[in-house]
Amino acid sequence: MPTPLHLSDEEMDVLVGLAAPIAYGRRDEFLQAVASALAGSPQVGPGEVYRAARDIQHRFTIQSRREAEIASTPRHLPGRAVQAGR
Repeated sequence: MPTPLHLSDEEMDVLVGLAAPIAYGRRDEFLQAVASALAGSPQVGPGEVYRAARDIQHRFTIQSRREAEIASTPRHLPGRAVQAGR
């Protein structure tokens, strides 16, 4: 079992702020990714938390945009003609 991170109030504020744009259902995944990134750091401080979370947030928001674009693409059936008057 991994050792839990002990973050200060300032570090938690940074993390919560950077988690805000992440889709609610993916925030736990985001926080786990940040914890994994910080686990390898010899020293954790507000700057390190910000840098790690910012980089991970960027990956999550880009992925969310791609998923939103895919979801908003019309799902027309190829080769199916639309009949006039219907």
